[in-house]
Amino acid sequence: MSVKPRPQRSYDQRLEELVRTSAGPSLAMDLGIPASTVMSWLCNPAQQVLTLDGLSMKEQELQREVLMLRQRIRKLLALFRK
Repeated sequence: MSVKPRPQRSYDQRLEELVRTSAGPSLAMDLGIPASTVMSWLCNPAQQVLTLDGLSMKEQELQREVLMLRQRIRKLLALFRK
């Protein structure tokens, strides 16, 4: 009986970079990305990827800020619920 290998998922490198730079592991895990994948992103150096820049730096900075504010809101809500 042969075992089929589980298909490996791939993720956008921008998400990986966002997790590395500011958002932290909780954002990715909230999106359903396995903890082992997130930890490998944080422990291993980023690979060089050639892409076309779809977003300007201002948009990326705004997205980073939105994600950080969402994390703050989650923490504050958790404190208020206690």
